[in-house]
Amino acid sequence: MARTTLVIGLDGADWSLLNPLMEDGAMPTLKAFVASGVSATLESIRPTNSMSAWTSLMTGTNPGKHGVYDFVRKTDTPFKTTVTNSSVIGFPTIWETLTAAGRSSCVIDMPPLYPPFEINGAMIGGMGAVTSFDRSYTCPAELAGEVENAVGEFLPDVAWVGKAGQQEELLEEWIALVDNRRKVAEYLLGKQAWDLFFAVFVAPDRVQHVFWQELTERGPLYSKVRRFYEKLDEAIARLIERVDTTESDVLLVSDHGFRTFHDTFDVNQVLAEAGLLKWQDVEPMAAGVLRKAGRIVKPLAGRLEQVIQRRYPAQRELLEDSVAYSDLSESVHLNLAGRESTGSVSPGEVESVRELVTSKLLEFRDPQNGQPVIKEVLDGGDYFHGAHDGDAPDLLLECHDGYAHNNGLGRVMFRWTYCQGVHSMNGIIAGLGPSFRQSANASTVSILDVTPTLLALQGLGAPDGTDGRIAEELLEQTPQPAEQPVAVSERTGEATPYTEEEEEAVRERLRGLGYIE
Repeated sequence: MARTTLVIGLDGADWSLLNPLMEDGAMPTLKAFVASGVSATLESIRPTNSMSAWTSLMTGTNPGKHGVYDFVRKTDTPFKTTVTNSSVIGFPTIWETLTAAGRSSCVIDMPPLYPPFEINGAMIGGMGAVTSFDRSYTCPAELAGEVENAVGEFLPDVAWVGKAGQQEELLEEWIALVDNRRKVAEYLLGKQAWDLFFAVFVAPDRVQHVFWQELTERGPLYSKVRRFYEKLDEAIARLIERVDTTESDVLLVSDHGFRTFHDTFDVNQVLAEAGLLKWQDVEPMAAGVLRKAGRIVKPLAGRLEQVIQRRYPAQRELLEDSVAYSDLSESVHLNLAGRESTGSVSPGEVESVRELVTSKLLEFRDPQNGQPVIKEVLDGGDYFHGAHDGDAPDLLLECHDGYAHNNGLGRVMFRWTYCQGVHSMNGIIAGLGPSFRQSANASTVSILDVTPTLLALQGLGAPDGTDGRIAEELLEQTPQPAEQPVAVSERTGEATPYTEEEEEAVRERLRGLGYIE
């Protein structure tokens, strides 16, 4: 008989950080959980951003099948992106598979899930959720009022970019965010019937961007940052107390890990200096009109200039003699004829241009010390396959330790003094309950294996086309042959765009989280 499963998502969790914290006594619940159950390293997906990684986790597919590569989406016009939302997902999610099979589920704060959509159960939108819009951040819509009446305001994510010197204030906000999500989860655990309950805490990712080296090198703020993980451990304990682990399963999982960095480089500037990219800045007509108004009404000039910078910045346009550019994380696209509006690289030139761009990127050195910056340039074709691979990056970048990629068309190299950590491929997975092995370590599990494994615990098979497998190395025994679910409605991945107001509000939030320029 299928058991209920509680999944706790810890955005950015990494054993290289959690193990020392457990040994230091900061996370006794997690330490006991790991000691009693089974744990492994979770291999994430490329690019290692939360939007792509969580979507791969909840579909069991690579981005070429689900179509989500980043927080923003590529268009046929280079440097003109649109914000990713849940309508872009082009493969059935685990929630839809469960619904089709008559199972119920709840999901809270999963980053790609805004706007929320109808499932058999409840969905509270993720990172892009904007509670001030007419569009509800919950499905069903009336759930928002119920949650707010029960636990108070559903707190928005906490922006940290531009808040250098405010570390202690940020920590308090992130602790409050964990407490808020814990209260929401506890309320739904007690109210809603469910077969699968999935609550995500995004705050660990934010803390680790700002405090990674404080944590890993025991810096002067270590004891204060440690308190965040004590509170996170308490929240985990409160949720686990809501289930009987002799009857139900509990899974802890992250979307990626973290690593140290000290300098970031602008890949577009590197391509430009190598003669592979040229652009021009074009000011929108509205900016010109406002600037002219400021010259006429001089007291308003300063305020109008702020409006221009925020709402009508100059648009960068790729020139046709460019061969490559970057507008998604960790990646480069070729300026391909027939795909890009400025396309100059013919199909017959793709391989030679790919080799040229790769060689120029690998030649790039840190101007301060002459050290190589890019460790490896990977062929996107080796990683992405499926109905949505047409927009896939042509090249993926892996940096040497200490460096990170940026595509803001700014300085070639700069030090981001108040950002200490960036994403890595190594996340976490750990299970406790009747279905999982006891007091065991397992080999590395792919993020693509999470959905097939959770479905197997429900006695269900994964949809045709799923890339992942059942992670039998985590399980006490091999599941019985799975019952195939009823047919799941196909997802086209055709985007339902935000309104202009929503688009700008979500972009502003993503800027505050350091995910876009």
